[in-house]
Amino acid sequence: MNDDLKSVNYFKEFETKHKELKDEFRRVSNDILFLISRLEKLNSELRRLPEKVEQDNSEIFQSFNEIIDKRNEKITPIVNDLDEAVELRQLNEIIQKQGWTIQDFIKELDIAPRTFYKKVETHTFTMKEMNIVRRILSLTDQEFLTLFFN
Repeated sequence: MNDDLKSVNYFKEFETKHKELKDEFRRVSNDILFLISRLEKLNSELRRLPEKVEQDNSEIFQSFNEIIDKRNEKITPIVNDLDEAVELRQLNEIIQKQGWTIQDFIKELDIAPRTFYKKVETHTFTMKEMNIVRRILSLTDQEFLTLFFN
């Protein structure tokens, strides 16, 4: 009987251990299935990545080319704003109000007269030149904006 009891206890331990291992196996299997699923999803995203990068780059290059084309055509908003901004008449009035002659003002700018008139005509003053004009004429912010950016 003692042997029978030992056998029954041994069998119960076996069943308990078997059940625990089986449950653990299910949990690990589910975790593995989840990881496999996640790996497949990541692999799919990685495969699509070059296509997405190419598409994004295409859009960026297209946008960049449009900007360059607009600049080449001189129709960017900055150029459009400057096209009507600097008028020689307004500039002459401000220069004379400050007590300068045009020739002295141009000398103070340190550019050739022909270059000055070309810049006024084509609205191609650099920011440095605009700031020099601002300093020489002691322009307020409002006067500066009105003169160069209308």
